[in-house]
Amino acid sequence: MPNLLPWLVRAWLCGVAVFSLRFAGGFLLLEHRRRTQSGPPSARMLAICQELQRQLGLDRAIQYLECAWVEAPAVIGWLRPAVLLPVFALTGLSEEQFRAVIAHELAHIRRHDWLVNLFQVLVETLLFYHPAMWWLNRRIRAERELCCDEIAVALTGSRLEYARALAQMAEWKNVSLLAMAANRGPLSQRILHILGRPGAGPRVAGLTGGMLFLTVESAALGLLVYGLTRFAWLAVRLENLRGELARQAVAGERLRVARDTHDLLGLGLSAIAMKADLIGKLIGRDDARAGTEIAELARICATARADIRMVAGEARDLPLDAELAAARDVLASAGIDVRARISADPSPEVAAVLVPVVREAVTNILKHSSASYCVLEMTADTGLLRLLVSNDGSDDANGSPPAAADRPGDGLRNLAARLEAAAGHLAIKREGSTFSLAAEIPLA
Repeated sequence: MPNLLPWLVRAWLCGVAVFSLRFAGGFLLLEHRRRTQSGPPSARMLAICQELQRQLGLDRAIQYLECAWVEAPAVIGWLRPAVLLPVFALTGLSEEQFRAVIAHELAHIRRHDWLVNLFQVLVETLLFYHPAMWWLNRRIRAERELCCDEIAVALTGSRLEYARALAQMAEWKNVSLLAMAANRGPLSQRILHILGRPGAGPRVAGLTGGMLFLTVESAALGLLVYGLTRFAWLAVRLENLRGELARQAVAGERLRVARDTHDLLGLGLSAIAMKADLIGKLIGRDDARAGTEIAELARICATARADIRMVAGEARDLPLDAELAAARDVLASAGIDVRARISADPSPEVAAVLVPVVREAVTNILKHSSASYCVLEMTADTGLLRLLVSNDGSDDANGSPPAAADRPGDGLRNLAARLEAAAGHLAIKREGSTFSLAAEIPLA
């Protein structure tokens, strides 16, 4: 059902657009005909209309137009109303009947029915889908005509002639929705009401029902407007959340790149710097060994290039056995005795987590210690794999403090975060000159 809501809103908007075009088209057509197909009435008819206008106390400017494109007198316009006088009505009705019909139209102007009619058109445009709205609007128009009939009869005093005029206009129905015409509404009910017959219908019940439905429709319209406003607010909030998620994703990717750059490239760059320094010392003294070291330097550079691809996300394979072998070679080249005891074979997923641990530990040994030996030990016990890297080169002046993992941006903190993400744990310990780093992680 939530997926259906956008389509319902689009269908409602299409309906509103169609009824809005209907309203605008009718208004433009009336204005066009008013200007091009209408003219002033005869002096006698104009005098009758102006006399009725004075009797009703209307001192505003009202235009009277004779035309052939309507078949019953009608009122159009809001700010400057105009009473349309059809040629057929001027010739087909007696003067007494004509006076009653014109009084009916002037009653619409006196009651400001144009404002109610405009509100009804707007409600029809917004709530076109609701059958109760159409029933209520028809009822309101019928009651409006009855009210104007009473004013017309009170002004002219001729109920019978007015009823005959309405009966004579019973088939004159060609009037625009925006016009308020004398032949609009249920004419049989109007005639019975004018003549005072009991079959006029329960107006009180109709008015009560009309007011009740008007209240319900007003509440429905308010809920509709609130729903559309809420829908627009939710759309804006969803877009803001999408932007926030995108920003968080960018920040997370930047953090990953920074962490991988430190963890994956630190050892390679340290090894390159150490090899370059060693080659510089061997050239001219031991060229054979210098050539061997140059070949080893080329291999380390190739490994660093592969590490850059990992940082960029192009490759994610991190073989732990190759990493341990490279660590032994680098430490041996630095004159450090490597004591390796490897008795476990972790899965590729676990190995990918432990590779940065090996690199960070070896990098710290090369950069921050004066170790003479290093222990690389990997064991498995009761579903838990333990990697231990320890050395004897830690001292108060040069060793890495155990609290290093608590400082933002430190490599040990990156390792702790990686292990915690894999349900593992990082432990750091110092005993005299021995500094050890232990990583524990589940095997599966």
